[in-house]
Amino acid sequence: MEKYQDILKKADSLTSVVSNLRSEIERAVQHSDGVSALELESDALSQENFRKRVTKRYIQREVLAPLAPYLKEPDRIPLRFDSNAAAVAYVRALTHEHKAWLIAQGMIRPNSRLKEDDAAEILMKSRLAMTAYVDRRGVSQGLLIYDYDRRIYSNDTRLIEICLTDILGVVKKQSLSAILATLEANAHNFAVYNPPKPWQLPVANGVLNLLTLSLDVDTPLLTVMSRVSTPYDPNVREPTFNNGMTFEKLIDNFAGHDPRRVKLVMQVMKSALIGHAPVPTFVQIIGPGGDGKSTLMNLLTNIIGSENVSPATVSDLGTDDGLRSLDGMHLNIGMDNGESFIRPKTSEVLKKVTAGEFLLVARKYLNAAVIVFRGVIIQVSNKPFRFADNTAATYRRVITIEATNNYYDNGTVDRNIESMVANEQWHKYILKYLIENVPFFTDFEDVDREVLVNTLDADDPIGSFCAELAEEGVLSALPAMHVRLAYAAYSDWHTKNANGGMMHSSRSFTTQFVESMKQYGYKLKPGRRCRIKNVEAIVKVSFEDAFGIFANGDVFRSVYDSNSVGSVIERASSVKIDRIMNNTRRGKRESRWCDAYQYFKLSASIDADVSNDYIAYFDIIEEMLARDEYSIITIDTRIIEEAYQQTQPLSMYLDDNEDEMVLIQDRFRQKAPTLQYLYDSDDVPQAENSEPSLFDDAVEDEIHGLRLDELKERLNTLNNESSNIEIACVLSESDSRLGIDTSDYDTDTRIVRLKLEFDK
Repeated sequence: MEKYQDILKKADSLTSVVSNLRSEIERAVQHSDGVSALELESDALSQENFRKRVTKRYIQREVLAPLAPYLKEPDRIPLRFDSNAAAVAYVRALTHEHKAWLIAQGMIRPNSRLKEDDAAEILMKSRLAMTAYVDRRGVSQGLLIYDYDRRIYSNDTRLIEICLTDILGVVKKQSLSAILATLEANAHNFAVYNPPKPWQLPVANGVLNLLTLSLDVDTPLLTVMSRVSTPYDPNVREPTFNNGMTFEKLIDNFAGHDPRRVKLVMQVMKSALIGHAPVPTFVQIIGPGGDGKSTLMNLLTNIIGSENVSPATVSDLGTDDGLRSLDGMHLNIGMDNGESFIRPKTSEVLKKVTAGEFLLVARKYLNAAVIVFRGVIIQVSNKPFRFADNTAATYRRVITIEATNNYYDNGTVDRNIESMVANEQWHKYILKYLIENVPFFTDFEDVDREVLVNTLDADDPIGSFCAELAEEGVLSALPAMHVRLAYAAYSDWHTKNANGGMMHSSRSFTTQFVESMKQYGYKLKPGRRCRIKNVEAIVKVSFEDAFGIFANGDVFRSVYDSNSVGSVIERASSVKIDRIMNNTRRGKRESRWCDAYQYFKLSASIDADVSNDYIAYFDIIEEMLARDEYSIITIDTRIIEEAYQQTQPLSMYLDDNEDEMVLIQDRFRQKAPTLQYLYDSDDVPQAENSEPSLFDDAVEDEIHGLRLDELKERLNTLNNESSNIEIACVLSESDSRLGIDTSDYDTDTRIVRLKLEFDK
């Protein structure tokens, strides 16, 4: 794909050619009536001009595309009512009409009650706003019912129950369950499941487009499951308080006047407000008390609305009741965390919740409910949380805010702060401030990461030992390691650093060491046991030199001199330690300000569209200029207009004539040589079936040298016969080229996700 710079050079070149012809054209015009000179200004060809047009089109496409089924099935469009009462009144009228028809047909007596089937039929004819959760596979995962009073969807069945009371008179639980099951089975006839895009923020007075800061009117066509209770007002001003408090001053005080912590708090508040974070996020706010944690969380809750904030604590999230409290919520704030230890089951739940995955939750007397929480998890505690799961997937998610400013100790307690927190004008201003004044960002400014590192190190000394091996360059120097010698180094290290803690046995160490080293690309070779000196000869590196400061202890010296036999762990040649250091517990998070398109991962799609537009546009102009029938005399603005009109169908994503659309797209693919390789590449390397040797870098070098189209094809050819190293190299290189990180997922899921990203 051509880069912007190359495309702009092409545009400038064309502009220059046209400019040189201007005088000749003008002279020709004097002898040719009705032909205007070509007006082709450089600013009309600028990147920004095209980007604005394509961005507008992209937003329109993303908003309109999910609504396409309504064009073919207009009966699916849900009716709009001003309130639940109006919806019930409409269903009541339908009920009378349905019953009157049955009586007229002699199918029931006037005093007869309607049956469950009648009730289900009436509700389906009512066109009440209902839809169903649809997972990533397109499979329905539960019924959602629209609340016309709150203008949100949920699995709350009260509106249906009220309607059924009018229809049936008495509603038994069994009847309710059966009717709901019928409605869910027919959900494909109801409203399209169309959740807001990450850049669409439902607020009290509409849906705020975070890309354009424009307000759109929301309807049941948008599957809104939570709504910020504060309206967006671009003209609101911050209220003046007697104590001189401002929002910026409040955050500065809470952050202990540390600019980096101020930045982090602002980032967390913005992510919490818009219900979306740039990375899977679990925020822990820790402090002994009297430090403003409750004040800040109460303020955030008031802005978003308490009805949109789940109060579930960490321990609650390990239960079905706690998970149900997340359903349809915008934010989770757990305040009363008496237990700081996060158990394995809860850790697994947290990983799924923070990744936005669907969760199956049991319900009494009803089928299990499927919920999904797309907001931010914030948990407040006096002490740092301890994690039973110390894997990379855990510590990559944890963001720590340490509240260091104790207002009681400082004598700075403000008794008026609670009334300020309840001020609605302040809510409007803070919402506007966070939206307009806090830039978007690629990651969090994790200024208090050391708190997490120390906690993990204390709970996992072997993991801490492995981290120090990596930091000291031991792992970079050793593609293979003798486990017994590693245990010897650990024994010496433990004596110096563990402060009298329990020493792991050799067997216990081996189990945990092998598990911890997986994050660095090492794995145990089953059945492979070698003497220390033999392994040393294979890697062609002195263990004494490679272990460095870890080789100075008495135990290490003794085991090394004994040349004993033990297990070996090996690192795939494709894995480079320096590439994965940032994904370890002590890795440094890199936080940069960015635009909204980068934050919501839209840049790649929009950039591709811009490039396609440029290529198609200029290919057409160049073709026209090359035609014999277009002489210099006949060149005028109509050529440019014709070229523009010919590229327009590419912008019409809901074109009525789909066949014509396909033909147009194919034609432009053929005309754009730079795009050709994306569609038909026959020169595809075949997958290797044999595992390369430990130090053979050939596979990594080969894959690193592939073109993007070749890499895509290589991904498509991966199968059960592909070597582990080949798979690891292809997945890692694809992540790098596409600018994403899929390492949290299993291999099959990674391949599927990467294929989808390539298709974009």
